[in-house]
Amino acid sequence: MIIKGTVQSGVGVGRHFVEREWVRHQVLTKLGFTPYPGTLNLNVGGAYQMTLERCLQRGVFLVPPTTGYTAGRCVAVRVNNRVRGCIVRPMLADYPSHTVEILAPCNLRALLSLEDEQSVILNLP
Repeated sequence: MIIKGTVQSGVGVGRHFVEREWVRHQVLTKLGFTPYPGTLNLNVGGAYQMTLERCLQRGVFLVPPTTGYTAGRCVAVRVNNRVRGCIVRPMLADYPSHTVEILAPCNLRALLSLEDEQSVILNLP
C-alpha cells in the first residue's frame, strides 16, 4: 500500500513527544529503531486519508506510563522507498485527520532534502 502526502511545517510539539524516554523506548522495542527527536509532518488528502485510517487500525500503541500524556498509534512505513520509519498518530479527538507525523531514526528533511510542499511517498507493508 502507498500513501502520498506533501511536506508541511509543524509547530514543534512532535519533538517534545519524541524526546520522552517512554516514547523512545517503545518505538525501539515495538518498531525496531530509536527515533530522531522530531517528526516529519505531511498533509494527506483524498483517498490516501482513508488508506491511512485503515492502516492505523492495525498499528501498535505507544502507551504512556502515567496520566498527563497522550497515547499514540504507529504503523511501520518506508519513506520515499529509502528510509525505515513509522507513522505516529496521537490519540486525540481533535487531531486533524489529514495530518501525518513520521518518526525515523534520522532527520528526514535533511537526509532526503525535503522542503515544504514537496511530495513524499510512504510505502506500507
